[in-house]
Amino acid sequence: MNFDIRHNDDLLTGTTLIVRIKENEVDEKALKTIQADRPEFLLPFHHYYIDGQVQFVYQIGMFCNLKYISGNRTAKEYAQLWISILRPLLDCEDWFMQASSFLLDIDYLYYDKDRKSCCFVYIPSIHNASDHSALKEMAADVSEIITVDDACLENKILRAIMKNFEPKDLLKTLRLAMADSIRTSGKGVFPAEKESESTFVPNTTDNIIREKALVQAAPEPFAERVEQVQSLLPKPEKQKEMPFDQGEIIIDIPEKSMRKTKDKSSSKDKQTKAKERERRMNRLFEELFGKKKDPPPQLAQTTCASHNTGTFTHEKTAADTGDLPAENNIVKMPQSEIARQTNIQGTMYNDSTESITIGTGGALLRNIGKLQLPLIIEVEIEEGKIFGIGRYDAALGKKQSSFEFDKKTKAISRRHCVIKRDPDGYNIIDLASSAGTFVDGERLPPNTPIRLANACKVSFGNAGADYIWEQ
Repeated sequence: MNFDIRHNDDLLTGTTLIVRIKENEVDEKALKTIQADRPEFLLPFHHYYIDGQVQFVYQIGMFCNLKYISGNRTAKEYAQLWISILRPLLDCEDWFMQASSFLLDIDYLYYDKDRKSCCFVYIPSIHNASDHSALKEMAADVSEIITVDDACLENKILRAIMKNFEPKDLLKTLRLAMADSIRTSGKGVFPAEKESESTFVPNTTDNIIREKALVQAAPEPFAERVEQVQSLLPKPEKQKEMPFDQGEIIIDIPEKSMRKTKDKSSSKDKQTKAKERERRMNRLFEELFGKKKDPPPQLAQTTCASHNTGTFTHEKTAADTGDLPAENNIVKMPQSEIARQTNIQGTMYNDSTESITIGTGGALLRNIGKLQLPLIIEVEIEEGKIFGIGRYDAALGKKQSSFEFDKKTKAISRRHCVIKRDPDGYNIIDLASSAGTFVDGERLPPNTPIRLANACKVSFGNAGADYIWEQ
């Protein structure tokens, strides 16, 4: 079937996909069934009849493209992801749909972050939209971008894809892998279901005997148990009897608790000797190593002044310089402080601490917010590639995005946004993050690509992760 998919990116309504087919090619039975009861594995859509054609409009909304949230998964998430991809191809017949009418392409495979499952673009047509080769290619692409810590499970999936790939065979492989996990670890990929607590047991002879045994083994009365517990507790020590004789009270004070009065003259002598000893040590230190240098002044806040041919010089702002002369506007920043704030690869430091030079030839994000956050985020990607930005997930313990903030960074999601490069420039896409992504103060709709202009302000969340885009 020949069809064209058109993308419509709108800041108000978000991204939509538009597909048009001829009216006589529509599968009316499947379309009516989907309208009455839309399954969760389909991307929501509505349709219009226009001049002998039917236009289907698919609303992306909170669904992320699967390619944008690639990375490592736990065994449970990995198995759930594959089941959400394969199960709809087998269950679609319940809605009078055909598996060949799914758009089997990883570019149009979306992920629901709330339900942690995949959604398909379905075209209700009597003609095929995909074939078996497209299904196998999509499965290979998914296995390439989604990985798992369990190497045995991953190898089984790859082996099933390389053979004569069938969804039933792959689901069977997943069930066997889960069974092996249960036998080896006792836990399995999925938690076992709890048995019902309120189960009816018939009153048979065996049960009556069992109840009598339980009554005989019943705990002792409460009072006897209290006496037993009190007997096990340590007994309090008896207080020392105070001597009492003919109305007089004698207080026995231990010698250790008696405090001796200090001699004021002796304490002054000790202070004088300590000061004299310190002066002698300072004099000896100056003779051996020279005069002790004064501590460096407190560092002032720095910003990048310019971006020219990939070289950055961090200078003081006008508010920070104050009455300083013009030749002293370069901030003297120790290398230890620079290394703590930058945290980027390819950073070059001069022999002198008066300037910082960072070599880069690509686009970047420059920090204008909190100094505790990374100073520079280099975005080095080729055309057609994506650069993910998120927060380190301590529970998983592995890197999920191209760049990750510290795990304690506030208002940044695990997979917050991505930057995608095309022939015309760079686009930023918010991945339905909880705190949102802002460009020049305006919050972006989720999963909608927005063009990045030079010197625009990009904010990740609302807790001070503010950057300037430079390319």
